[in-house]
Amino acid sequence: TSIESIKSPILQAIAGIEYALEAQQRVVNAYNAFIAKNLLWLPNERPVWSQSIDKHWSGVVASVAALKVDDLLRVQLEALRNHALQASVVLGLLLLSLGLRRRLHARLQAIVDASNQARFPVWKNALHSLVLALLLALPIPIILFGLGALLNTSSQALHGIVANNLIGAGWVWLNASLFLVLARPGGLTEKMFGWSPRALAALRSAFYLFIYIAIPLDIIASISLELANVLRDESASGQFLLILLLAVLTFIIGRLLRPGGAFIKHWRAAHPAHGLNRHINPVFTLAIGIPLFFALMTADGYTYSAGVLTQTFASSLWLMLALILVNGFAKMSLQRAYQRIARMRRRREQQGSVQNDEPADDEVDAPVSVDDVHALDIGQIATQSRKLLSFSLMLVFVFALYFVWAPVLPALSLLDNINLWSVSEVVNGNSISSAVSLGDALLTGVLLLALWVAARNLPGLMEIMLEQWTTHEAGTRYAITTIVRYIIISSGIVILLGGLGVQWSQLQWLVAALGVGLGFGLQEIFANFVSGIIILLERPVRVGDLVTIGTQTGTIRRIHMRATVLEDFDRKEIVVPNKQLITQEVTNWTLSDTTTRVLVDIGVAYGSDTRQVEALLLQAAQSVKRLLAEPVPLVWFMGFGDSALNFRVRAFVGDADIKLGVTSELNYAIEKILRENDISIPFPQRDVHIPGLEELSAALKDNLNARHAAAPNPDQGASA
Repeated sequence: TSIESIKSPILQAIAGIEYALEAQQRVVNAYNAFIAKNLLWLPNERPVWSQSIDKHWSGVVASVAALKVDDLLRVQLEALRNHALQASVVLGLLLLSLGLRRRLHARLQAIVDASNQARFPVWKNALHSLVLALLLALPIPIILFGLGALLNTSSQALHGIVANNLIGAGWVWLNASLFLVLARPGGLTEKMFGWSPRALAALRSAFYLFIYIAIPLDIIASISLELANVLRDESASGQFLLILLLAVLTFIIGRLLRPGGAFIKHWRAAHPAHGLNRHINPVFTLAIGIPLFFALMTADGYTYSAGVLTQTFASSLWLMLALILVNGFAKMSLQRAYQRIARMRRRREQQGSVQNDEPADDEVDAPVSVDDVHALDIGQIATQSRKLLSFSLMLVFVFALYFVWAPVLPALSLLDNINLWSVSEVVNGNSISSAVSLGDALLTGVLLLALWVAARNLPGLMEIMLEQWTTHEAGTRYAITTIVRYIIISSGIVILLGGLGVQWSQLQWLVAALGVGLGFGLQEIFANFVSGIIILLERPVRVGDLVTIGTQTGTIRRIHMRATVLEDFDRKEIVVPNKQLITQEVTNWTLSDTTTRVLVDIGVAYGSDTRQVEALLLQAAQSVKRLLAEPVPLVWFMGFGDSALNFRVRAFVGDADIKLGVTSELNYAIEKILRENDISIPFPQRDVHIPGLEELSAALKDNLNARHAAAPNPDQGASA
């Protein structure tokens, strides 16, 4: 009973304490948010020009003296004795990495040399080569990691500062050494990515400067800055060293990215149509301006802000280099995909064509492979997939940059506090208002840009995927990619309306007005659009089909939202509204069966042996190898003409695209075999009969004789 009496007050007290703790936590979170938003923009040191150069130099000397190198060495030796096993493991890894360097180099070079083989597995060897390059880059980082681990065994704050900076420098050194291994002469980036040797030489020079000058300077500057905070000693300030480090980084970046340098020349040659080619100078100015701006911030006393921003900027550069590697391997993979598609199409061409060792020279009216006609051109696939790859990597880079910079740039969160406009919606009689912020508008714009690029360039990537991983025909693949494009466009419209805060209740009048417009002026356009969707879903005609629409005959090349593009035999493109393909009579020569008939009419002279002619015509048809053996060719004696005995040859070809070429071959064969067997092909002859022609001839003859008799004799005139 006594327990029950105190239970309620205890629970109330616990609830009160919990509520107080939650309230205190909310206050702490609010202060943390306030500090995160404002700390980065507050100066933490005096401007550099407030002190003389001698003062700064004495600060550097004081920082080095505060390190107590002798003490550091003593701690290292003690740690070696106390942690002999760990030290032996580190030493063993170092010796192992040094001993295997030659074999690792040979193995990496073997992978690089094999990259031009047709069946080179790109991603498997990419992972393998990166692991080998990482092992080759390990020796110096192992030393830095080992020294840092040994110093971490000490309990002194100074030793912990040095240890943490050595370990951090080890990671930076590892990244830089990894890219140096990949950029070695005749290495991965040169032979697999196709980078020019001069550009790689400039890149290696920049990395050497970074490793042997910037990293040691960064270690000293970072230690000096942390010493100033721990020891509360302004004389140990690393402000001057940080400015020097940023100046070195500016020099390295400017030397690498100068407009006339080898690296930029290579980039321009590799991307001649890129928009940045017109803005190389502004890009160069921005690249060197960022570290210079950080240096000016440091000089003005914003040392903490400049240090944090410099680290974040460096992380962005490492991210960019990593995506460059991914881009190189992805382009290699796409190139192998193009080659596999070309081989598959050639294989289908060989399997689909009749065994004909000597194709006709006159067959220029049709391609060798139907699927080759239907499919997207390899160049178009390459262009679209490369654009999509570049945009995808750019999108990944932008989002990664956001996550890298967001923790150190809380000002970005202010975008959500900038309201552009407000929208209201009535729900159950209550008006609910919501604001559209600048952040919402920017995110909507990024998503729309992504969907726009995907809708424009998705067919190339989907063509690669569908052709390699499925057995669909080219017309089916085209229908799938087109429908997916429509879905992307529809999604973009929905995202746009949602990002702008537009509600369905606000669109009802617009939809009603649109319905009225469709009923009057836009009904034909809407009918063509719906007909295009019906064509893609029902597929009465497909891309690559040979069709006759009214008086027009040709091959369907593209099916757009409003119209279908037809290419006739003169290679002229005819734009046919989609509605005509649904409402009018359409003859599809290749819908379910591409087999089509060939008819040749021939006349021989009267007196020829008709049975011999029949046998010779059958023999001629059988000699044309591209004519199908089943259904068998037939010859009919059609009748008696005015000047010839008329025969007809009927045979079949496997594809309407080659009908004209095969007909020509059959005509050549018929003419040759009839000529060899002395069977003539007559030409039309006509006898003209004129009534009274004999009487007219006799009268003309008598008239001519009378004229000769009446004429004087020239010999008599001379004797007189």
